Amino acid sequence: MFYHRKQANMAYQDGIGERGLTLGNTYFLPQIQFADNDRVVDCGANVGDLFQYFVQNEIQIEYIGFEPSKLEYECLKSNVAPGVTYNMGLWNSSDTLEFFSSSTGADSSLIQPPTYDEIVRVNVNRLDSLISGKIKLLKIEAEGAEPEVLQGCENLLSEIEYISADLGFERGVRQESTLAPVINFLLSRNFELIDVSHVRVVALFRNKIIPARH
Repeated sequence: MFYHRKQANMAYQDGIGERGLTLGNTYFLPQIQFADNDRVVDCGANVGDLFQYFVQNEIQIEYIGFEPSKLEYECLKSNVAPGVTYNMGLWNSSDTLEFFSSSTGADSSLIQPPTYDEIVRVNVNRLDSLISGKIKLLKIEAEGAEPEVLQGCENLLSEIEYISADLGFERGVRQESTLAPVINFLLSRNFELIDVSHVRVVALFRNKIIPARH
């Protein structure tokens, strides 16, 4: 397992496997019935910790990860091989944008936060311009840019069964939550809210049009 040294001390103090299981619980993954070959899209993949949840549970998923930060991406592509990885951000358009990098805290963002280490230019794209077909889970950790990520999924939403998103107080200089706009967006597009945690403000949504697996 490769990781960014500056982030490692606290996150991995109980081991790599435990980190994956903890993150999976945070995103409500035990509430989803996964099977081999299910496709999981990881937006804001960092170094691929979420992938370890499936490794620990011996589920052979089709993993696709997106990470705009170069340092984290280099770790990601090693950690999730042979999964597919993209060194880019997800957004509501195809563009090159300023990326406010804060690798020491794993809270880099395309939307200017109160503090950051440096500004770099990164490529961004719409998810629905890159991927087609069924997706079991879209996990989103976009540090406040969750609404823009979902706007870029508009033409793909009917194919996504579950969406689990970190909607905490991370958007912009004012550090606002994206819980309300994301709930409103998804409820108006045939998704239902399954669960929400107010500890980290993570919400799980399910597509009502897709029959649940039993």
